[in-house]
Amino acid sequence: MDRNRGLDLGREAQERSVEDWIFGAKPLSGIAEGIDFNKFFPKGEVQRGLEDFMDCVTRGFLNVLEVKFTYAVQNEIFHKDDITWLKEKGYSDDEGNVTFSDRFNAVLSNTTRNGNSLKAPAESVRKDGLIPKKLLPKEANMTWAQYHDRSKITQPLRELGKAFLERFTVNYDVVPIDSFKDALGRDLIVSGVYAWPNPINGVYPRVEYTLNHVVMFFGTKIYHIFDNYEESPGDFIKNLAPNYKILQYGYRVVVNPIKKKDNENLEINEEKNMIFYKTADSPRVYQLGADGLYHHVVDQPVFEGLYGEIGKAEIQTVIISPEQIGFTIYDKRSFVNLLLSVLSFFKGK
Repeated sequence: MDRNRGLDLGREAQERSVEDWIFGAKPLSGIAEGIDFNKFFPKGEVQRGLEDFMDCVTRGFLNVLEVKFTYAVQNEIFHKDDITWLKEKGYSDDEGNVTFSDRFNAVLSNTTRNGNSLKAPAESVRKDGLIPKKLLPKEANMTWAQYHDRSKITQPLRELGKAFLERFTVNYDVVPIDSFKDALGRDLIVSGVYAWPNPINGVYPRVEYTLNHVVMFFGTKIYHIFDNYEESPGDFIKNLAPNYKILQYGYRVVVNPIKKKDNENLEINEEKNMIFYKTADSPRVYQLGADGLYHHVVDQPVFEGLYGEIGKAEIQTVIISPEQIGFTIYDKRSFVNLLLSVLSFFKGK
């Protein structure tokens, strides 16, 4: 019973490359890692109109990106100029909820009636950028052909996607199945499954059918997923059996803002509310740097002289792996050198 919902395994095998970045000892790092992802999930949207759009792969990646961008906007991780731009262009609403057009990247990555590879939509996001959902949405009465009509990808939309890439970089790496637990401890993964057997007591059991669908995995166990289908009302989040059959690897998406040049927007961090981070098992306080790494605040009195009392700042509890910890900025430095170091670091010099 192999229902095709959009994962083209043959095309994926052809497009994979030995040059693909592999998640490992020194993984790519970016914003919105090790956070409580559930708070920032997008509103579920079924991937069909009159026909199935077969764009589950694109939707899997954009679900991840909507989580990360919503977190970054709502917590002012991005520079205020980038947040303003996202809101003015229609990516974000006034509450900071970010939505992207699945249709834009589904079309540009050449999704067919058989679906797509995992790699092609990731490459489209990296090269074509992203546009707001409301500029190219799905409609309930659309056929597959209407949804994928390339003539709807106008030059202004292409230019907006490129403008997005002037502010943000989106990369990806491949996560082998034996690294899922480590990767899911800090991030989200896009991977392939079979969709769907009948659930038993709210859990989808393992079946041996061909993998045909792509979803977003989250949490420290690999059987929690965010889907683009409802098997029952509101069933976008699904629980899979611990031995559920999945693809032997997945993709992780890494987002970073592009640093501002020295001569523009120099007040990178001075006017934003400072947010700090800690782990559940340690009193250490960290700040997330422009390099996407967490930096331990050692000299609290000097830091508070520069930025105000840490006790009055927002402190979020997150999961921080050893690879995500950067150098200590405030360790054994004079006040003058410290000040210069801090300003240079957070202004991207």
